[in-house]
Amino acid sequence: MKPYNITLINGIVLVIMGLWGYLITFSPTAGIAPVMGALFLACTDKFKAGNQMVIHIVVLLTLILTISLFVPLKSEILERDSLGTFRVSLMFLSGLLACFVYVKSFIDNRKNRLE
Repeated sequence: MKPYNITLINGIVLVIMGLWGYLITFSPTAGIAPVMGALFLACTDKFKAGNQMVIHIVVLLTLILTISLFVPLKSEILERDSLGTFRVSLMFLSGLLACFVYVKSFIDNRKNRLE
């Protein structure tokens, strides 16, 4: 999978699941995921074009957001909120997959440059 594709998928997941969570809780922190998702969607074209600054910013923000989703995930599990657990798990897994694809892409690009 291409990194810009996972950026698009991750952005869509964050927007949909984040808005769903925000509309249920009306918590200001629940609005972070859809805003970040919209930012990722807006950056997809520059990401696809190979803009290195945008790529590194998106990767860094994805990593930070994915790590920060661990606390709400733990909270949703402890509260036994199955829909909340589903929403946050989907965003968390989407972020993990994106991070994996980004790291793999960086490694592959490095190998290609050294050959």
